[in-house]
Amino acid sequence: MFTEEIVPAAGPRLNVASGPRNGPPLWLVHGLIRRWQDFGPLLPALAARWAVRAIDQRGHGLSDRAASYLVPDYVADTVSLLGLEEAPAVLVGHSLGALVALGAAARLPAAVRAVVMIDPPGRGFLARVNQTAYGPTWAGMRALADHPRPVAEIARALAAIQVPGPAGRPVPLGTLRDAASLRFVARCVRDLDPFALTPALDGSWFGGLDPVAEAARVHCPALLVVSDPACGGMLPPADADPLAAALADVTRVDLPGVGHLPHTQDTAATLRVLHAFLDSL
Repeated sequence: MFTEEIVPAAGPRLNVASGPRNGPPLWLVHGLIRRWQDFGPLLPALAARWAVRAIDQRGHGLSDRAASYLVPDYVADTVSLLGLEEAPAVLVGHSLGALVALGAAARLPAAVRAVVMIDPPGRGFLARVNQTAYGPTWAGMRALADHPRPVAEIARALAAIQVPGPAGRPVPLGTLRDAASLRFVARCVRDLDPFALTPALDGSWFGGLDPVAEAARVHCPALLVVSDPACGGMLPPADADPLAAALADVTRVDLPGVGHLPHTQDTAATLRVLHAFLDSL
């Protein structure tokens, strides 16, 4: 059973979900557009052995809106929240959350026991995001965000967004995503501040943060999970290789054939990798 509460942070107030305290602290940090429930497939296994907390990032879910949505802003939020813990925590982040976890580990090393980065977006990926399916998808989601319309209506609109298909021809997003997944994303989009998507689309998202330079400041154990770029992964080799090389104590796992959402697309493989790494700490 997870309970939610609004917690004052350094900036906006953030919604934090907390599970039973069954072990050391472990924080889950979701990606762009999503909310803490995105980690649902992992929660039972992790909560059985860890004191899990999961946050809604600024502008997402039940957390407050903010004036700025650059990666360093999200990092500052998580650094502030880590002050809630009495012991060093493991940070597990997906996508944007992975960059946030990396930045927090670099800035507050005494509070971070280990960091897990699940397919963080690379700088090279972001530079060409509008040439990928993510560009029109995020633009379409921005147009639909923060509207008090029924979730089913938003899901239908999401399914109709035209994106580049496998052959390069435009296809509806609904042909690439299952209906249940689209409905969950629609629920996320309904509560999303549309301005959170703008920095990711205009190239300003990193806000001066250099993932490789941040990685060089991280000395705790790190797990880097790299999804398959051919299946929608956001960390191509040109970004993944220098990031891994900069980490002092890195375990890198590549997942061929698995897209950007390994925790939902291949939950069993993701849990296997997570448990192996976490049990080594």
